[in-house]
Amino acid sequence: MITSTKKQGYDVIVVGGGIAGCCAALAAARENKSVLLVEKHINLGGLATIGLISWFEPLCDGEGRKMMSGMAEEMIRLAVGCGYDNLPEIWGGTSGNEQSSDRYSTNFSPTFFSLALDDILRKNGVTLLYDAVATYPETVGNIVVGITVENIDGRLLYPCKVVIDCTGEATIANRAGVPTRTYANTQTYVVHDTNRKRASDFADSGNMTKLRHWQWFKLGADTIGEVTSDVENDYICRSKQTTLAHYADTNKNEREILALPELPQIRLIRAIVGAETFLGREEDIDRPVANSIGSTGDFAHCDYRFDIPYGCLYNADFPNLLCAGRVVSADGNGAHVLRVVPCCCLTGQAAGIAAAVAIEQNKSVADIYEQVKPRLASRGVAFEIK
Repeated sequence: MITSTKKQGYDVIVVGGGIAGCCAALAAARENKSVLLVEKHINLGGLATIGLISWFEPLCDGEGRKMMSGMAEEMIRLAVGCGYDNLPEIWGGTSGNEQSSDRYSTNFSPTFFSLALDDILRKNGVTLLYDAVATYPETVGNIVVGITVENIDGRLLYPCKVVIDCTGEATIANRAGVPTRTYANTQTYVVHDTNRKRASDFADSGNMTKLRHWQWFKLGADTIGEVTSDVENDYICRSKQTTLAHYADTNKNEREILALPELPQIRLIRAIVGAETFLGREEDIDRPVANSIGSTGDFAHCDYRFDIPYGCLYNADFPNLLCAGRVVSADGNGAHVLRVVPCCCLTGQAAGIAAAVAIEQNKSVADIYEQVKPRLASRGVAFEIK
């Protein structure tokens, strides 16, 4: 029988080092809480970096109105500050690189952004645990008292006061017993490649976006339903076969794949059923929400503005478990609105601050919104819908 070795406890444990997890950990650490971030890979950023979806979706509404600030704006500045970008000049861009639109968005270097995330978390006192798989929450009733982790040292138990699930598939919440929903996904895959022509264009322009090219693949007409291990592995294998076949008849001396994704590029896998579910419907546009954690636009539409409810971060039956990123309670268009980088920043920041407040107040995460909102506002979060 394998037993767990008990390790140092933390105020907050964040599981998953994607954008949401990084922002949750950073936000909690800035509230003077001890934070452990558990990441199964060896680089931070999730789909945005090691997943190669290196586009920071818009922080604006497409009509010239900035909808998001706080950590979302801090992260876009971090991304463009460490590597190439094509941020429009009207939003403070200085690269001079060709822009795809006038929206407050940019392409960025997935490698340098990942390194910058590591740097900012360490400087703010977050403990990073790489190459470690968080397997199960240790629970007493519906209270999570620790997280079991497996790594090169064996099976370890890290006690905590609050846990934040940022796994992208609600692994911890699901195994703690939180009700969840699953999603259907189109089957797409992207790699970053380059070739002789693109190298020449880069040499002439100095624009790195001309060198690092996104090559998209559609893997068939069918959508992926509930994602199981078998479904996921079939998707991964077919993605690689499709990629190899695509380049079979090209000149091997004039092209190169710069990077393959290090995790499945499946947009939505599993999320909690929370106290509230964000739907992102047309009737929700410009509708104020009493318990808003901040405002957002919609990267796929102009002139869409939404408030995000605090209740999508938790299920009220689980007093010390929060979620952020792609696993928050959302459905329909709402799930697609909240899955992108800026909203992962916002839900991560809100979850990190909520974790800190819950610890300070010794209350359930369901009972602290009135203390969370002013803390969010003081940290720069925008509440644009009046």
